[in-house]
Amino acid sequence: MPLDERARAEVSAHQHHGRLNNLGGIHFEQHEWAEARRAYDESLAIGRELGSKELEAFAVLGLGSVSLNVGELEAAGRELRAALVLFAELGSQDRVGSCCTYLAALARATGDDAEAARLLGAAAGLRDGTGTTTDFSELEIAEQTRSAVEASLGSGAFAAALRAGSVAKEQVVAEVLGGRVSTLSE
Repeated sequence: MPLDERARAEVSAHQHHGRLNNLGGIHFEQHEWAEARRAYDESLAIGRELGSKELEAFAVLGLGSVSLNVGELEAAGRELRAALVLFAELGSQDRVGSCCTYLAALARATGDDAEAARLLGAAAGLRDGTGTTTDFSELEIAEQTRSAVEASLGSGAFAAALRAGSVAKEQVVAEVLGGRVSTLSE
């Protein structure tokens, strides 16, 4: 295939990936989990076919968030950690923060509220000064997690764990990547 045709085919695949990821997000917001998973699965296949860590990372994050929402906690942990690894390798601090937000919800779902608060703190710390924003779904899960964890721990303990995560954000991420966070490791 001539270079121009190859380039056009790759651009087309990137555009298709973007549309699929957006479609997955629409289904996600509508709580249409099976449809969201199908869109993210197809998006992941395209990202891998193109050899794009970035495209793969977005699709895996979507899959992890779907798994979390349908209660498939082991799969959610694997997928969210995989997304975290990819985004960390890419140096995408804001998306590492997104992974921390979803991992906080996972920690909450598995009963580790102190770790959930640290992860929420890490997410906030990673975004401080970056000017990045989060999407509605992430804001919603962050607020639900925050409310439940604060109610469980109490305001003082929650604030301390949140602050600790924000200050030691790199350490928190390293612990997740190293599998040292018990509720998040395989």
